[in-house]
Amino acid sequence: MKKRLSLIAAILALALALAAVGSAEVVTIEEGLRGSHVRQVQARLSQLGFYTGQIDGIFGELTLEAVRAFQRMNGLEPDGVIGPDTAARLYALEALNSEGAVHPDVFEIRVGYGYNGPVVVVIQEHLTELGFYQAEVDGLFGSATRQAVRDFQVANGLQEDGIVGPDTWSVMFSDVIVSQANDPAFTVLPPSELPPVTQPAVPAEPTQAPTERPILLDGGAQGELVLYVQQRLAQLGYYAGEPDGRYGETTEQAVLLFQAANNLQIDGIVGPQTWAALQDVNAVPNPALAPTAAP
Repeated sequence: MKKRLSLIAAILALALALAAVGSAEVVTIEEGLRGSHVRQVQARLSQLGFYTGQIDGIFGELTLEAVRAFQRMNGLEPDGVIGPDTAARLYALEALNSEGAVHPDVFEIRVGYGYNGPVVVVIQEHLTELGFYQAEVDGLFGSATRQAVRDFQVANGLQEDGIVGPDTWSVMFSDVIVSQANDPAFTVLPPSELPPVTQPAVPAEPTQAPTERPILLDGGAQGELVLYVQQRLAQLGYYAGEPDGRYGETTEQAVLLFQAANNLQIDGIVGPQTWAALQDVNAVPNPALAPTAAP
């Protein structure tokens, strides 16, 4: 009986752990997690000279030691956990590299709708201070955060795409900035007045490619662009699931297979190159489904 209870307890503990990892509300990034948010951390640590391993989205021992080394160099508690404080410093323009100097190049950060984690907390908190964000700071880049980013971009003369890229990030954390506080004429729609996010109907055949060019689509993203990607991958024989507009594990695996067959960077992310390849009429279909010649 004791063994049975222990087994049940272990299963429950494992289920809770998996639920925590798969949850959209990733407030911290730490050892044992995996995904696009880990890839971005690894890429930044690599740029700063702290991480020399493969950028694979797996938070293992190498990533842990790199995070601790970064924290020590930048005067943070070396706990190996990426929380809001470490995230803010990690992506800051004045972050110190492994040699104790400020890196001359801005990190090609891309944080948009569907993203989650401590870097989103940093963005939400900063936009709250500036008067653009009025919803809950939850680490989820949803409709309210996207609208706040767009409002910030309009007020500061940036491209209005709702994505926190290098230009938006640099201005957001610079000394020269327009906030709602110093621009009384600028208004922000409260979350209750924002248009709802609806899932598009799933047609039998791929719809026409959306005119909006995606900069980054990965785990957690959802909407019309993801739906198109799924439909196109299904047409090419890589995606066997039901197209639902949600970028989950099945979609990521299909993207990985497509990238491998089409000589693209294999990262499971639909960036500009993968997006262009998907729309190419000469895109390579799934080789595993190719007919074999008769003996």
